[in-house]
Amino acid sequence: MQRLMKKLVGLLTVSSICLLPVILSEIRAQQTATPPSTAAPSPVITIEELKSRRMAIESMTDIDATVKTESLKYIDQAIAYSEGTDSTNKKATELSQLIRTAPDRMKILQAELKKSFMVPEKIAERAQQMSTLKLEQKLHQKEAELATAQTRLREWNGRLTAEKAIINQTPEQLDNATSRLKDIQTELESISDAAETDIRNHSKALSLESERAKLAAEIKLNEQRQGSHNLLVELFSTELDVARCRPEKGGKPRKNV
Repeated sequence: MQRLMKKLVGLLTVSSICLLPVILSEIRAQQTATPPSTAAPSPVITIEELKSRRMAIESMTDIDATVKTESLKYIDQAIAYSEGTDSTNKKATELSQLIRTAPDRMKILQAELKKSFMVPEKIAERAQQMSTLKLEQKLHQKEAELATAQTRLREWNGRLTAEKAIINQTPEQLDNATSRLKDIQTELESISDAAETDIRNHSKALSLESERAKLAAEIKLNEQRQGSHNLLVELFSTELDVARCRPEKGGKPRKNV
């Protein structure tokens, strides 16, 4: 009984400092709120249409083998670029939502950091009023909550590290994307008169147009991230401060993928 009480007092002391079930539920609710519409313009040709075109080309028998191979390569590139555009647009929507809710979440977290903590003597007094069974149940509950706190600490540390790394790469990525867009425009102009019956050049044009859409989406995302970098760093740092109330055990945090 005494051993259980001592262990529980320790866990309750820590959890009174770093576990924020009510606050975290509010944050999660904000994170899952429906964002305003930020839908990207409809593509010139959809992924499904590209796949159908690929099947049509693949089934052709009255076409030069080299032309067929190159055309399929361009269509495959177009599909990959289009999938990349969809993925980037999704990230941009999620980032917009995060930026929109950041100020309110910052207020919640900063207010929580200012709260006073329950003193160990008060926690011990509460523990003494519990039965052995209640102590064991409370102990298991707090152990699970503290494990969650450790995971949260690793996640926020990873996000903060990743944000700082990404922003250093953004200027170069923007320059490269802008330069490539100019090259794509030149290439498209050189084959602008290609008819749909010109399988190879028409497929190449689809690849270039899909790449252009992907680059445009990436530029928009990077500019959005660049403009909100300080806000994101402040937010992630504050989230990390809250999570850091529970010190990590057993090595370094996992890196975000």
